[in-house]
Amino acid sequence: MAELRGANIPPPHAAFDAIMEDGAVIRVRRHGIAGAPRLVLSHGNALAIDGYFSFWGRLLDRYDVIVSSLPFMNFEPEAVRRILDLYSERLTEGGVITSWDYWFREIRTYIQSASERRRMRAVLRVTREFLARHEWSRRVVLWNVPPACVYQVRHRRHEGPSLAGGPLAGPHGPTG
Repeated sequence: MAELRGANIPPPHAAFDAIMEDGAVIRVRRHGIAGAPRLVLSHGNALAIDGYFSFWGRLLDRYDVIVSSLPFMNFEPEAVRRILDLYSERLTEGGVITSWDYWFREIRTYIQSASERRRMRAVLRVTREFLARHEWSRRVVLWNVPPACVYQVRHRRHEGPSLAGGPLAGPHGPTG
């Protein structure tokens, strides 16, 4: 057994190497009871999100829950569309996406340069279009500094093109 700060970790039931697009190798290990519900945790740099797609795809075809803290307001609108399409493609019918964003994110669209305002408003449009396709709720957490909004989106398959115009089912999003 491996030691981790005094905790005993049993040997994995299965392991494989996920090869990233840049050739990096990530060793993935499966622990737990075969056939039981699974939890996949992934942490990384949001600026390198494209590199994680090949990694996530090797874990499961479909997910019942996705928890995301990606800072969509910092991404280009097309990147947000791609991510939302990926989430939508991988989420089961009726699955839930939980995400968060800062409460006053729209204020940023008034205090940035003109090009940055256009980009941010386009991101808000993408995420609002997504929310319009799904059942969702928002809870404001005032005690967070700065205040945050937690979104829960129940996935419904969307008949028609994805937000990016491709063949995928409708996406999700953490803003609205």
